[in-house]
Formats: sequence, C-alpha cells, structure tokens
Amino acid sequence: MMKKRKPHTSDGVMVPPRSEESSLVAWEQNPQARALRVDLQSGEYYVFPYIHFGFARFEREGDHETLQVSFATHDIRVSGHHLREVGLALQKLAVDWIREAPARYAGLTETGSAFIERIDINEISAGDSPAA
Repeated sequence: MMKKRKPHTSDGVMVPPRSEESSLVAWEQNPQARALRVDLQSGEYYVFPYIHFGFARFEREGDHETLQVSFATHDIRVSGHHLREVGLALQKLAVDWIREAPARYAGLTETGSAFIERIDINEISAGDSPAA
C-alpha cells in the first residue's frame, strides 16, 4: 500500500516534497486528478491532461515491468518494479503524478511499493498516428 502524506502547496499549486525519504515515492494517487504530471530526474516535467488519454499497457518480463501510457500527442514508457498498481489507478484516471528515481535507490523502497527507474517520453509525429 502506498504511503499517504499531506501535500505541500505554494500559492495553491501542488508541489512534490523535497525530503530524501519522500523522493523514493514514485507516484501519487488522487481520484480528483485532471492531468498526469511526469517528473524527470533532470528537473524537467510534463503535464498531460486526462482528456487526451488514449490507453495504458502493462507488461512484465521477469522481475522488470513496463507501463506504456499513451496520450494524443505523446507516448510515455515507464520502467521499474511493482508498476501494476500504477496501471490500475490509470484505469480510473486517478494518478496525479509519477516520478523517476536513480536505480541505486531501488533497494530502499518499501517492499511491494512501486519504483520508477526510468521514464521515456516520445512525441507522436503526424506519421505515427493511426489516421495517417
């Protein structure tokens, strides 16, 4: 089960906490989410409105898992461990944000908690769309 914590706000805008312990939390579930924020290790982030959500696909190969999330303009590929719960929350459009963390921290997460090692974001070009 995911740890719950009180969100931090800055002028009414939700921001992730900065403590080292909380940096291991890979995602936040919120049934009121209207968009998915994707935080990268570089400090860069993207916000994808759920109105443009296409589908999610979960794959498991040994102990490694992949979650593909497709929006109208971008495909997101999430790699890590224990991602099934994240995918199931996407079914309800209830994932507020996801965040990648360095692989060296994978062993420090709680047993059974999602760990996101890598997030790849690719823009869909006009030639990639099924209508083209």
